[in-house]
Amino acid sequence: ELTAEADWDRFSYFYFRRASLMVITFNLTNANATHKSPFITIEGQIVGPYRNDYSTLYNAVLHKENILWKGVFNGSDPLEVIVPAFHVRDIWQSTPLHSVTNEISLRLRPNSDISEGSVVSLIGLTGSATDYEEGLQVLSTDNVFGMSGNWSYGNLTIVSVKSFDRFCSSSSNTSASDGSVTFYESFSHFNCSPSNSNVKLLVQRDLEVRFNLTNPNNNHASPTVNIGLSVRNEFKQLSVIEFYTMNKVSYDIYEIHNGSHPLLVHVPYFTYTMLEQSHPYPGGSNALLISLQTSCEFTQHTTISLRNLVGMLSQSKIPLYSLNDTTQSTISHLATDWVQENHSLVFTVGDASISKWSVYTFWFYIENSRSAQPPPNISIEAEVNSIFQDFSPVESRLINTSNESIFGIHQGKRPLLIFDIVFSVREISQSNPLYQASNILKVVLQLNFDLVRDSNITISGLVQSLTADTALPVVCTSDSIPWDGISNLSTWLQEPGMLVLHVVNDGIQKDQNYTVEFELRNNDKAQDYVTVSINASVETHLDVPERSSGILNTSLMSNLFESRYGVVNGSLPLFVMIPLLEISFIRQLSFLPRKNNTLRVYFSSNCNITHLSTIRIMGLVGTGSNVTHLEVYGNFSHHVLSAWNVDDGKLSVVVGLEGTLSHQLNIYWFSIIQPDEEASFPKNLTMDVTIECGNFDSYLSTTVMVQSNSSILGVPNAAAPLYALAMESIEPRLIYVSPFPGLSNMFQAQFMWNSDLPASFTNVTLSGFRNMQTRSTNRLRCDSYPTGVFQPLCVFEQQQGRLTLRVIGEGVKRQQLYSVNFTLVNPVGEAKFGDVNLTTSVYLPPVWVQHSFVSPILTDTSTSADVISEQFCKTTANVCTMNRALHSCSFDQDTGSQVVECLRNCNSSAGEIGWNTKDLRSSCCGLRCFQDCWNRSLQLLNATSCHSGNLSSIRIRLLRHLPAEIFGHLQPEDDLTANASIAVVLASFCAHVEEPWRCAGRLNELDGNLVAKVDHFTGYAAFTDLRIVNATSRTYRLLFFSYDEADSASLLNQSYPLYLGSPRWPTEAIDVSCAEDSLP
Repeated sequence: ELTAEADWDRFSYFYFRRASLMVITFNLTNANATHKSPFITIEGQIVGPYRNDYSTLYNAVLHKENILWKGVFNGSDPLEVIVPAFHVRDIWQSTPLHSVTNEISLRLRPNSDISEGSVVSLIGLTGSATDYEEGLQVLSTDNVFGMSGNWSYGNLTIVSVKSFDRFCSSSSNTSASDGSVTFYESFSHFNCSPSNSNVKLLVQRDLEVRFNLTNPNNNHASPTVNIGLSVRNEFKQLSVIEFYTMNKVSYDIYEIHNGSHPLLVHVPYFTYTMLEQSHPYPGGSNALLISLQTSCEFTQHTTISLRNLVGMLSQSKIPLYSLNDTTQSTISHLATDWVQENHSLVFTVGDASISKWSVYTFWFYIENSRSAQPPPNISIEAEVNSIFQDFSPVESRLINTSNESIFGIHQGKRPLLIFDIVFSVREISQSNPLYQASNILKVVLQLNFDLVRDSNITISGLVQSLTADTALPVVCTSDSIPWDGISNLSTWLQEPGMLVLHVVNDGIQKDQNYTVEFELRNNDKAQDYVTVSINASVETHLDVPERSSGILNTSLMSNLFESRYGVVNGSLPLFVMIPLLEISFIRQLSFLPRKNNTLRVYFSSNCNITHLSTIRIMGLVGTGSNVTHLEVYGNFSHHVLSAWNVDDGKLSVVVGLEGTLSHQLNIYWFSIIQPDEEASFPKNLTMDVTIECGNFDSYLSTTVMVQSNSSILGVPNAAAPLYALAMESIEPRLIYVSPFPGLSNMFQAQFMWNSDLPASFTNVTLSGFRNMQTRSTNRLRCDSYPTGVFQPLCVFEQQQGRLTLRVIGEGVKRQQLYSVNFTLVNPVGEAKFGDVNLTTSVYLPPVWVQHSFVSPILTDTSTSADVISEQFCKTTANVCTMNRALHSCSFDQDTGSQVVECLRNCNSSAGEIGWNTKDLRSSCCGLRCFQDCWNRSLQLLNATSCHSGNLSSIRIRLLRHLPAEIFGHLQPEDDLTANASIAVVLASFCAHVEEPWRCAGRLNELDGNLVAKVDHFTGYAAFTDLRIVNATSRTYRLLFFSYDEADSASLLNQSYPLYLGSPRWPTEAIDVSCAEDSLP
């Protein structure tokens, strides 16, 4: 209620008949909630002139202006109250990527004008990495809120620095036909001006506010955000503020669903990664195949990095390839940057982004390091480019890799696993070390991986062969089965000695042995073995220009140290030696002209001589064997083929299946018709050998043969081949005593021959006694001188008048005069002797040849020598020249020490062959029964004691001594060749100490093992348990003696040991004292 304190004239005194306008103003406080303007009336009382009387003003409705005020329709109406708010309150962000700058945008449409000093509060925008910041930069429409605001832990407060009119008016004022105002919510064709009541066409305005926050480094859900507006009035009072939830503008950013929601934060990652390689070969071109898928879009300038690509070699810019069109169109915009120093490869995204909806698979080519290495730990990381060109990092992690095996290599597809590919077996050997010969080289290979087709294996160092450059055939097997993994034609280069094997078909499988054989021709001169190396180039089959093959590094091949063709270490590659004849010796067995003669050939070589090789002897001219083939026998075959040419005296022998061994004395023999005596002599004999080796043979060059100069039947040099001499008597004489008829007549025949006549096989016949008679039987007594040459009884055949003498004993010696006395009865009456003819019939039995592959000991005849006297042995040894007789022992001198050594060897080897040791030694050494020429003795090796009749261990040694007068004073040596044993008796109870075996009946006086064998290892016989039965305190003599073990069961019947050539019995006597205190 208002009371007038002054008069209110209706009309102005100044303006005629104009009503006076009274304005009444008062202040109220609006409600704190929305309120519509009420219905307002006015009434009053007018004081009359008399003051106490009143005139009533009738109730009237107050008129409201109904104008747009403060941006509020009817805002001028009294108590029309609104709560300031934004009826459009949109919010969105620029990026959902973590750890980058994020622009938050607000689009606000207030429900009133905003006056200067008004406050906008944004609350609930939590989760950013920006915790607190006074003066946070803020951009707004027309800079309504100035340039900054206050940010604190998810809340933003901004204060307007100027007013903001809710509406803009258009440039033309247009009203509707009914006079009402038309509003267009359009931003086209309008000019904003301060609000006034004259605006006919109004357009609402939006207020935009933007500010930047930093997204957190973790995933974050978009929070609920509220906003409130407090408007300042002209009294500098702020209206009540109410908060309303903001509307989140929804659209995808970086293919992240609702990525526009404020502070929705996504940490990018790779949803799928896979990296594998095409092969793990050192030094080879390699394809790295990568597959990846991302959790969001990777936009332009985003980088993807592969780290720790150790072992990768490449240029800085690497082309990328894919079979997928979509992937190819994307990767074609990827830039690559390889940094060798830190082993990093960076992909930079170009114009085409990487979509989260696709798996991108592509590859690129690199070159592997030449050094083997385990697979490195390869990581992948990225930096995703954001809107402000800052980058959201993708956490580094190990990339997934393939563990698949390839080419037989475990996990061979793991990227940058560089496997140490090697030949686990690389062995080479040869079949033939002989010069100029065909040589099969054998290579055994095993790999620790699968070697695929189009790869090459190179074997180097096979220098100095005679095989020219060629496409060389090879034969390949696996477990002895033909195998086609290597081409049957290889590339051979002679000068560097290089063989290149070409891998084909299914190639070579790991851990499998393969054998490759090829033929080269050996050098034509001797050479040491060569050092052979091997390597391989491994085909990768990658479709890349100038690709590099994998490298299997060069390594030395191992050798076999085996004999080939009897040559020690002949298996070493391209080791070449010259075959030589070590011995080429020939002798004949008979010198009788025009008779069958057996020739023996002895030879040895420094290598084996193989089947189908040809041995030739040339120079055997003048024989009567006019045939084309000879029967040939030898120790290298029971029967061999031969070709004989009588004109040039050439015999070609084809070696049989057994062949011959190196350094082994071989023998073969054949028979021919001996030439006449008049034939030329000596012969020039040579020997050569063609060794069968396949395509190219080797040769033992022509060697002049050594011809025997030994005697046969006392004829000097008669063993020389094709030496011919007719056996005949020299001026035989017949002397008689009585010329009277009918009386007994004593005859003396005197003989001499030009050769020896062997005993038992020779008869001497005197013919021409046809009319002579005998007084008794036809067997006459014939006394010869020297005695023991002819049988004491000779045979007289009266009808034929023929007297036959048989040669006995040691036979007839060449050029020695022999006489034979016999008595016949002259014929009755006058008679005349006819011519007395002397006929010598010598029967030479077939010759048997004994031979052995173990020892070159030979014997001439099948008869064995009788035991003869020691003196004979000495004499024979003294006259032996040891020249050709010791040829097989390689001695040409008769020096004592050399003779002794040779004889020892002969004795030792003879003992290995058989029982017939005497003849074998005789043949080898030219000394009959040399073993019998040794003197034997026993030697005590230790002192002996006797306790209680028990004897301590006794060791006895058997020694042999060479005849001193022949060979000088040489030290005795252990006799281990006789296979002897030693026995013991008590000499004290033996009456026949010179023949100790006769004391065997008293052996019961001595207890224990009374016989001990001479041990071949210790060299002595040991008696360990001897005991004197009922011993008393006295000295006992033990008599040790040697005997043949073969006759140990019949000691009583033994006169002396059978293996001794002398009755000189080897004994040893020792005295042993048994004291009383030692007796029981």
